[in-house]
This record gives sequence, C-alpha cells and structure tokens, in this order.
Amino acid sequence: MHQFTFKNIFWVVITLLVVSQVRAQEADSLSIFYGQVVTDDNKPIALAHIININTKRGIVSDTLGFFKMNSNPNDILNISAIGFEYFEYQIPKTISNDYFKIHLKRKYYQIPEVTVKYFGTYKDFEYKVVHLKLEDKNAINESIRKSLPHLENPVPYEPTLGSPVSLLYDVFSKEGKSRRKYQEIMKNEPVKKQIELKYNPDIVKNITGLEGDELKEFMDMCNFTDEYILNTSDYVIYSTIFRNYENFKKTRIKQNDSIN
Repeated sequence: MHQFTFKNIFWVVITLLVVSQVRAQEADSLSIFYGQVVTDDNKPIALAHIININTKRGIVSDTLGFFKMNSNPNDILNISAIGFEYFEYQIPKTISNDYFKIHLKRKYYQIPEVTVKYFGTYKDFEYKVVHLKLEDKNAINESIRKSLPHLENPVPYEPTLGSPVSLLYDVFSKEGKSRRKYQEIMKNEPVKKQIELKYNPDIVKNITGLEGDELKEFMDMCNFTDEYILNTSDYVIYSTIFRNYENFKKTRIKQNDSIN
C-alpha cells in the first residue's frame, strides 16, 4: 500500500516538473515586438488598441503611437483606433529590435441628413410668431365692396377693449385666437422650465440608474404633479424618488419570482 502511494507521488512530481519546464520554454520563446501605429502620412496615432489574437493579450499605444508586447513570429495583431478602420497585422518571421510601423486607414463616417429650419434663436421664433400674417377668411367679398358707396378718407373702425365688438372679435377671429394662444404659451413657459429643472428623465436616471422603458415606467409610477414639483424642495423630491425606487425594485423582484 505504501509502495503504491510512493509511486503515485513520484509520477505526480515528474509530471509537474515537465509541465513547468515546457511553460518556461514557451515563455523564453516569446520575443518582444516593438511597433508604432501611424496614419498613411506617418503621423502617430495615440491610444490605439492592439490585441494579440494568438496569445489573447492586449495593450494600448502611447501618445506617440509606440507599443511593445511579447509575441511569437507570425502572430496576428488586431489593431483598432477611433476614426480608423480595423487592421490585422501579421508579425514578421524575424523579430528585430527596431520599431515596425503599422499604418491605419482613416474611417469616414456617413452622417445622416440634417434638416435646418429657418427659425434661428428663440427670439427669432417669437418675433415671427407675433408678426405672422394670417389670411382673414371673414374678409368682405370684393364684389360687395365695389357696390358700397365710396367714402373719401374713411376712418377705420378699431374696436375698443371694452366694447362688445372688440370682445367678439377677440374671441372668434384667428388673430385673436393666435394672440391668446401665444400669450398662454409665454405665460406658462417659465413655469415649464422651472419644472424641467427640478424633475426630468436625466435627474431620475442619475438617481436610480434606470434607462429606456424602465425609466419611463418608473416616472409614470411616481406620477408627480406640476404643483407638487413647484412647491417642493429639490431635496424632498430626490428623497421621494429614491424611496419610490426602492419600492419599485422590490415590486420587480416579486414579479420575477412569481414568473419563475
């Protein structure tokens, strides 16, 4: 029994020695490859990613494009950099101490079409809305106008603010409707901006880490009213968001457990 155990231990030790020697020989066989990643016109490319597909090791070039890594002859290097096309480089059979220049081609990105509106700043938009000329469909027919007696230098009638005609004109005319709509927008604009500064998807995302549909679902669950947001401090709002998020997570965990 003791003899059998001794033989087993002996062969285990021999195997470990052989494996360690083979690995040492493999490490000694690796050579240091020196390279520089450059453009077509030999300008250095900083922070390029170099991955040796054979050894599964990677490195990043310095600000001048230089790098060095342990490699074998004929190893394949996968090289990439922002703004340049991917490139596979095969290490030469003979590795010297000189730097090998690796050239990358520039990558051209197709930018989607952008429609430029003629409205400039918000002030430009405001000015154009105020001075927008609307067609008056209630204007008097030209044939009727010609049949009316001609008056020399007629004084145009302008309804006063307190007259019934002025009230009817303001209620039913397009100009009056447009003016009221614009005034309502201008009145609510500061309020909307104040609400968006205190509560918006970016703020909720930073607090909870939620994104996409989960973020929308969570904000719908919070259901904060405009009045609540305006009359509540930022600290209380953010604390409420955090508490709601804890409940939201618990609900999700229960839903997943019920499904499983």
